[in-house]
Amino acid sequence: MLFDPAANLLAAQPHGGDVRVIAGEVPVGQLCRDPEAFADVTTLVAPNAPGAPPLDARARALLSLVWPTSAAQARQIWGARIAARIRPLLGTATIEDLPGHLDDLVPSLIADVVGIPASALRRVESRSALTASSCPDAVTRAAAPLALLHTAVAAAVRDRAAATAAPPDHPETVLDDALFWRGLGRDHVSLDEIAALVSALTAAAWDATRTTLPRLLDTMTATTATRPAPAAAGTTGNAGSKRATADRPAWAGLVDGAAERATLVDTAVRCDPPVIGWLRITTAEVQVDGATIPAGTRCLWLVDATDPADRRTPAALRALRWLSPGAPDGAGATFARLVGDALLTATAATRPHRSRWYLPDTATA
Repeated sequence: MLFDPAANLLAAQPHGGDVRVIAGEVPVGQLCRDPEAFADVTTLVAPNAPGAPPLDARARALLSLVWPTSAAQARQIWGARIAARIRPLLGTATIEDLPGHLDDLVPSLIADVVGIPASALRRVESRSALTASSCPDAVTRAAAPLALLHTAVAAAVRDRAAATAAPPDHPETVLDDALFWRGLGRDHVSLDEIAALVSALTAAAWDATRTTLPRLLDTMTATTATRPAPAAAGTTGNAGSKRATADRPAWAGLVDGAAERATLVDTAVRCDPPVIGWLRITTAEVQVDGATIPAGTRCLWLVDATDPADRRTPAALRALRWLSPGAPDGAGATFARLVGDALLTATAATRPHRSRWYLPDTATA
């Protein structure tokens, strides 16, 4: 993950380091109802950035208008432009070079859909790498990429809002939709709030896609012996074992088989740990489970990555979870599934010309 502060911190310090850990659906859900008491920790890095998105009813209503809730809906809205980006890449890149090409492609895909220029996203990635190598504090280091993204997105939102018309041949993006609805009598959502929401969507799409595609490529290029060794006399051999073969690939249903593609992509999306979190800092003294937490305390909120089945989670926490890059049913996962499906479809279509590209086949020898 690049933009998820909690995931970055946990990757470096599995126990959260020097922060107060608050875990569980109930306590975190209660804290979400009091956003004034817990500030987004990224504001420590970039004080003028919009910070974490407001998750009140106004923001949730805007989110429902600008981001699809399912992979099918995303495909209908964005599928053509995503496929148009991926198809030329598969016609020129070798399989060895494909991972690097896809990493470089992600900013362009997000630019086409979300509306933040790819050049700005690449600058944020580069600056994040420099910050990570020079910052001594683990929490600040974990939060820096998202803080830098917030700042870049806020500038892009102001520039786009000031423009009198869209550029020629400019496709409708999430940012355009948000500004459209704001201009259509919803101006009670400020530009800073739109910037915060667009930042969160950008981060979720980036991180979810950047973690899903390598896993999908690993599946697509898995290599084992193309033929099992002959069984010795008196043995049964390994006729029932999984194998990957170039002569009997499992590509048959991938071009037209939506269910087969969806299963492979869903498996790649759901490989992350089952817990997600957020970094916050208390703005005043607060009480949590009978304990007093002083002002200025850095806290790590942790909950399960999926919504509980009973659906009694507070709306604010549901929205916060949905915006998390690690949520397997969240906004970022929707985008990652669309990109993964487009990659499988395009690769399956080119398979006859690329004898080294194949999927694991569970057929017997």
